[in-house]
Amino acid sequence: MGDDDDDRSTGLHNDAVAPDGVSGAGAAAPVGGVAGAGGPPSARAGRQEFNLCPPIDGDTSKMDIGVGLFNVKWKRGLQYLIKERLIKEDTKSIAQFLNDYNEKLSKEQMGEILAGRNEDDVELLTEFTRLMDFK
Repeated sequence: MGDDDDDRSTGLHNDAVAPDGVSGAGAAAPVGGVAGAGGPPSARAGRQEFNLCPPIDGDTSKMDIGVGLFNVKWKRGLQYLIKERLIKEDTKSIAQFLNDYNEKLSKEQMGEILAGRNEDDVELLTEFTRLMDFK
């Protein structure tokens, strides 16, 4: 985890996402590929691939863009979703997003946001597990 991920309490107020939803390094990752994966497919064997940044056209929703950004860098994805008012900037709303879009989200990025050790991260993990159905 990079240094910019450690300041979670103030990181979501940053306006790092451009109005068109494209932002920062990795945002222009190839469709269906993994940013920075490079090399032949055999070199990428075992890596989970996602549609990281769907093409932006009339059929692409803001939520799809937010999911794509989350899959590259969880913090940028949440910043975008909050800025576009698709989720609220609170633990319950973020946990609900993680639960509702679980199948589309990068498990690596979910692990990054849920595995932290500060108080906000523990609260988010608690809320996320409350939403799970263990029946």
